[in-house]
Amino acid sequence: MWSDMLEKRRHDRLPPSHGIARHVTEVGLLARSVLQSGSDGVVMAAFQRCFYAAFGDHLICVGSHTLGSGPLHVLCDRWQDDLVGVGQPIAIEGTALRVDGAVLADFEIAPTWRPDPAPRWSLASLTAGLQATDAIWRMTFGGEALVPGEELVSGRSSHLIAAARPGVDALARIVGDGLRDSRPDATAGADVIGLIGLGPGLTPSGDDVLLGALVALGALELPQVRDTLWRQCQPSLDRTNAISRAHLEAAAGGYGAAVLHAAIHATIAGRVAELDRVLAAVSEVGETSGRDAFTGALVALRTVRRHVAAAARTP
Repeated sequence: MWSDMLEKRRHDRLPPSHGIARHVTEVGLLARSVLQSGSDGVVMAAFQRCFYAAFGDHLICVGSHTLGSGPLHVLCDRWQDDLVGVGQPIAIEGTALRVDGAVLADFEIAPTWRPDPAPRWSLASLTAGLQATDAIWRMTFGGEALVPGEELVSGRSSHLIAAARPGVDALARIVGDGLRDSRPDATAGADVIGLIGLGPGLTPSGDDVLLGALVALGALELPQVRDTLWRQCQPSLDRTNAISRAHLEAAAGGYGAAVLHAAIHATIAGRVAELDRVLAAVSEVGETSGRDAFTGALVALRTVRRHVAAAARTP
């Protein structure tokens, strides 16, 4: 989801590096399972601060520790952007990653990252968190991101907003249907599929919105609602690219970038004092990826709040 922050994409094959191997400082929990496979793969995309490698149907993202924690990330203590090119073979041998036979990084002592457990929440805490988040989000980022509410406001692409609106509205309807144990109607399903692959970039804005909603529903401990949304999306993932699909699949299991989890957790727990910091952090991911993902989270959180509030008013 986050790789549109990487300014330079390399397509050329490069000679193997024979320098000192980089130490891996952290391995995301999904990347860890790939590293334990001991299989061979290939570099499928390379950027200034990372590269993606495919091992069969599974992807990992290897790069600078400045990328931040995430489920697919293998973070290194130091990085050079000219070491790896698209198409180079990559192998896992013991605790080493080898590119074209040369040791690139060693993950022997690297800890495994997994998101912090979601905090307990209530209607009161969620309401307080959303009220504070709305004030910060709209004032600071309303002109640069897909902002849910009465209107989707954005200063970057009116065409994108117009194209996204049916899908965002359908996302809210599908979450509501899931909360009521109702089957989403065909129109909602078709409209939410329209978000997949929508927008420019390696992780399109529409994908990021769906990712954020999936992670938020997991944090709220509503896996059945998350699965309802995922069942609508999964058959149409061929509308987007392999890297974005990998991040969406991680989100369907409840896993996103650490900064996204932090923003969602602070919001649902009503930890208002943290919100300025965590919202600033998530907004810095990519050109718009972090903000679009949190937009999807807000759609889900607001829908859940409305449902819980309505249930509390029912005699």
